[in-house]
Amino acid sequence: MSSASLTLYELAGADPELRFSPHCWKTRMALAHKGLESQRIAWRFSDKARIAFSRQGAVPVLVDGDQSISDSWRIALHLEQRYPERPSLFGGRDAVALSAFVNRWADSMLLPAVARVILLDVYEQLADEDREYFRSSREAHFGTSLEQLVAPQARHLEQLRQVLTPLRQTLKGQPFLAGEAPAYADYCVFGMFMWARCTSGEELLAPNDILHAWRERLLDAFGGLARAATLASPSRLEHAMSNDPALHDFAVRSSDKIRYADTDRQGHVNNAVFATFLETGRVEIIYDPHAPLAEPGSEFVIARLELDLRAELRWPGTVQIGTRVATLGKSSMTLEQALFQDGRCAALATTVIVQIDAQSRRSKPFGEEARRRLGALTTAADSFAVK
Repeated sequence: MSSASLTLYELAGADPELRFSPHCWKTRMALAHKGLESQRIAWRFSDKARIAFSRQGAVPVLVDGDQSISDSWRIALHLEQRYPERPSLFGGRDAVALSAFVNRWADSMLLPAVARVILLDVYEQLADEDREYFRSSREAHFGTSLEQLVAPQARHLEQLRQVLTPLRQTLKGQPFLAGEAPAYADYCVFGMFMWARCTSGEELLAPNDILHAWRERLLDAFGGLARAATLASPSRLEHAMSNDPALHDFAVRSSDKIRYADTDRQGHVNNAVFATFLETGRVEIIYDPHAPLAEPGSEFVIARLELDLRAELRWPGTVQIGTRVATLGKSSMTLEQALFQDGRCAALATTVIVQIDAQSRRSKPFGEEARRRLGALTTAADSFAVK
C-alpha cells in the first residue's frame, strides 16, 4: 500500500520528532501489525484547527482516503474492517470484546497510575505554546498542581506495581497478553509504557520484572519500530552548565511548603530547617503508611548526616526534595538528597540510615521485600560527594 493512502496525526513535543501519546502509540503498533504505512504528521495541543476536519480536538486522527477516524479504539476497529485480508489485530472476531476490556482497563486504571509518576516530565517536553493548556487542564482533572501530583514518588511507583499485578499473572504462562503472538490487547498496554519511555527518565519496571521482558519483545517487534522512537532529552541549560544534580536525577521526588516561620533575621530559610526538608523526602521511602518498609519489630535511626548548603531558600515558595538510594548494605542504606527551589539546587546531603531491632537496639538485616523496594530506588545518575 502506498504510504500516501494513510495519514496519521500524532501528538508531538517541542521536538517535532518526539511523538509520545499513549493512544497514538496504540495506533502506530496497530498499523505496523497490519503491515500498513502512513504519512505521519506532528500535531500539538495548540494546533486544534489542523484537525478541525475530524470534528473533534484530539489525536490520533487517521485519514484513510476520504474517511477521517479519531480515537485509537475506533481506528483499530476501522483497520480491522477495512483491511480484513491483513493479519487480524484482535486474533479473531471473538477476541474483540476482550480487547475492548483491556483497552478500557488501560485507559481507566493504568494511564492514571503512570501519569502520577511522569506527568511533570511530560510537561517539560512540551512546546511553550502548549504548556499553559496542558498544566491547567491536567491540574483541573487531578485537583492539584503537577508538582504536588508527582511528589510522593515512592508511593506512586508502589501503586503502579500493584496495578500491574494482573498483567504479571497473565504473562507467567504466555509471552504476550494476547497469547503466543502480540495483538491489540498488548498494544493498549504497551502504549502507556511508550508514553513513559518517550518523555521520562523514570524506569517503571525492574529488569527482573516479567513485564520488562514483555516490553523488550514489543520494543523489538516490527523491526524495532518502538525502540527506534525519539526519546526526550533534558532541556535544563542551567543543569548542563553546572555539576549540581537536577530533580529528575532522583528516583523519589517530594515537595514541601516554605513557611514564614522557617525564615531567620536575614530573611532566608534558616539552615536548621534544611534538615527538616530532607526528612520530608526520607519519610516518603521509609515511613509510607500504605507500605511500611521496616521489618516487624524494627525501626530506623540516622547514623550520619552530611549537609552542603549551596544557595538560599526564600519565602514564600515551595521546596522540591530529590531522594535516591546510593548504596544498600546488609542493614543500612546511604541516601543522597538535594533541595531545589525554582530549578536551582540549594543543598546536597548524604544520610546513612540503619535498621535496628526495637528491643535490642542492634542493627537488623533488611528483609527481601525491603531490599527489592530499596533497590528499585537507585538511579543511573552519578553519585555526588558532599564536600
